[in-house]
Amino acid sequence: MPIKTPTATRTSRGSSRFYDITHADGTRSSYPSVTTILGAIAKPALVGWAAKEERTMVSEAAADLHAETAGQQLPRAAYLLALEQRIGTVKAHVKALAKAGEIGSAAHAKIEWTLKRDLGQRVGAEPVVPEAAEWAVMAFDDWRKAIALKPLLVEQTVWSRTHAYAGTLDLLATLDPRALLRVLGNQGPVDLALATWLESRETATAVIDFKTGKAVYA
Repeated sequence: MPIKTPTATRTSRGSSRFYDITHADGTRSSYPSVTTILGAIAKPALVGWAAKEERTMVSEAAADLHAETAGQQLPRAAYLLALEQRIGTVKAHVKALAKAGEIGSAAHAKIEWTLKRDLGQRVGAEPVVPEAAEWAVMAFDDWRKAIALKPLLVEQTVWSRTHAYAGTLDLLATLDPRALLRVLGNQGPVDLALATWLESRETATAVIDFKTGKAVYA
């Protein structure tokens, strides 16, 4: 029997995520998430970053060990063993990713809570986030005010029956495109086609994804 409202449930299968969809006509589908699909794409920039993190960590560990053993002539094997023990078994880039992930998740949770509250949706207690995440939340608040952002949907699951994939939007919102153009212009050159489009509109509806990194990468 057909249903009126489609439903979606997110499940994990190993390291992959899928959305089990029950469509409005009663049929069912299982679609991989956008994150799972993108995870299969090579990210060469991450290789260089990981190497840099490891090199920095090893250099600092070697310098600290040298300072602590000043005046001692450790055999090479003993020094390497002590260095290996100091470094530990968890790679530096893994630790860095975990720390960044914690900050990103905390900031995302606080922003989501705020937007849902503003939409009048039921929310629990206000999330308590670390200082680094709070700075990210404040940056979002400043940006939101600057472009007159008004939330429409928060954490909305969407999917394509044609292309057979699914995902969850962080935010769908309206904004002032000319104000956004001014903000982008303060950050650097704006693509001419984008600038022309923004300048020609009184309002715009945008899909927004939250990122807490230092840059947006291709």
